[in-house]
Amino acid sequence: MFSIASQIASMAYDTFASPWTVDIELQDTHQRGHTTVDYDGTEKECLIFGGTEELEGVVHIDVKEGRLLDHEGITLELFGRMEMRENPDFVALDVSTFLRLTKDLAPTGQLGAGKHELEFKFDSLNLEKESYYGTHAFVRYFLRCTVTRGFTGTIVEEQDVVIQLQTSSFPAPENNPPIQMEVGVQDCLHIQFVYANSHYPIDSILTGCVAFRVVRLNITSMEMSLVRVETVTAANPSDGRTNFLTTVGKMEFMDGVPARAEQVPIRWPLAGIPLNVTASHPRIAVKHMLKLALVDEQGRQFFKQCEIVFHRHNLKAPQLTWALSEGSNLNWKDFAARNQKEESSFPGLFG
Repeated sequence: MFSIASQIASMAYDTFASPWTVDIELQDTHQRGHTTVDYDGTEKECLIFGGTEELEGVVHIDVKEGRLLDHEGITLELFGRMEMRENPDFVALDVSTFLRLTKDLAPTGQLGAGKHELEFKFDSLNLEKESYYGTHAFVRYFLRCTVTRGFTGTIVEEQDVVIQLQTSSFPAPENNPPIQMEVGVQDCLHIQFVYANSHYPIDSILTGCVAFRVVRLNITSMEMSLVRVETVTAANPSDGRTNFLTTVGKMEFMDGVPARAEQVPIRWPLAGIPLNVTASHPRIAVKHMLKLALVDEQGRQFFKQCEIVFHRHNLKAPQLTWALSEGSNLNWKDFAARNQKEESSFPGLFG
């Protein structure tokens, strides 16, 4: 009985399944870096490309035995689009296309049974926007293959690609000052914070120091968090902007009551945290805030935050532990070099 049912199910699948399949294969798929993105609730595995790299590959069309695929032309398009949702209650995304390149792969004709390969190549690219997959805003690049078939039903296949742009020049030390923050509660609490830089590569190590000057409150915990601020501007500028906040990383670096004059070093590896480069596009802006939170024994919370700017040095963050990463020594060296410079502003902080 089970065998008969299986045969019937198989026959039904063969009857109603599509008699052809379309697949887009990019060159160097196995050698190239890849990443997983969340596009409006759907996870996609995407290959990573630089802004000036060629997009080259093959479109595979497989027609089942005994079938023919009549078409009015086959095209492949490269799209660059900004998609955004002004209100989280809206379902539809507002779309703005900033790039559309087309390649004609085949004229009107017929494809017989079997496997067919159509090569394509997009060269001389100079893409200026980095891919971004946020909460309610997206900067997408994707390939779309269209097999036009008139009234019999057009076949469409899409594949996203991730474009990452390397920073051409990193800010000079004089344009990359330390981040300095102070938290004070009347005469009960006075804490000073210094982070080595205000600009960081997204795969580097965040370094800094916390000094407790006055501690008359019983602080039980202290944590830092990185918050992504996604700003969407309405199509009508008079309708204002909407900010969407997402905590992308969190680290507790103290659990207990600190003593007066105690200093706590901070060393936070950023590799592995889903950070984005700081960017500003028409209607979409992305930045990150470094947020400090303290909690006392009565459950009261104290907050302080400031902006931190991220750049990209590599097309993909290295899959190494932070202790062995090449940038670890460089960050500590940079931080140590600033000690003497900052002593006059923060006496005793680095002593």
